[in-house]
Amino acid sequence: MLTTRFGIEVELTGMTRKQAAKTAAAFLGGRVESSGDYYDTQKVIAPDGRIWKFMSDGSIRTQKKENGRIVAAGREYSVELVSPILTYREDIETLQELIRRLRKAGGFVNTSCGIHIHIDGADHTCGVRNRNMSRRYVEVLNYQYSAKYASFTTNGKDYRNKVLNDKIEVSIVLDLEWIDTPSDF
Repeated sequence: MLTTRFGIEVELTGMTRKQAAKTAAAFLGGRVESSGDYYDTQKVIAPDGRIWKFMSDGSIRTQKKENGRIVAAGREYSVELVSPILTYREDIETLQELIRRLRKAGGFVNTSCGIHIHIDGADHTCGVRNRNMSRRYVEVLNYQYSAKYASFTTNGKDYRNKVLNDKIEVSIVLDLEWIDTPSDF
């Protein structure tokens, strides 16, 4: 797992794409280039040649802080960080510190924000936990992370049944038969 290649997309608001790119460039020692495309992509070219992108995402409810209050903001406050190809062993500390710097510079998330993780599926087979699965399934990731967090169940608009948890478990399994099936879309 430490050498598995992955990419991550992190959605945030609270700062503009240009502010986010400047913050990243200062941390990474890179330079900013504006693409001038539909997504107003701001590219940060790091000294190692990898490109970190900050682009618009229409699903983000844009907000900013003004006089200590969170208020609505323009589309320039829609920020999606798209990483280059990373590995856990080599890059997780850089990624974590970059997120910390973006938060310190004013970035934050709301309920419209999310993350997307893309895992390199090369050389993955079913893990021990999935020994009884047919060969059509491939487990590409099984990971547990120790973290304290609360989850809630909903009942209409009311949140009920607060549950304290101590780990997050992620398991991604691909159905190869479905992937290989031609689609009509």
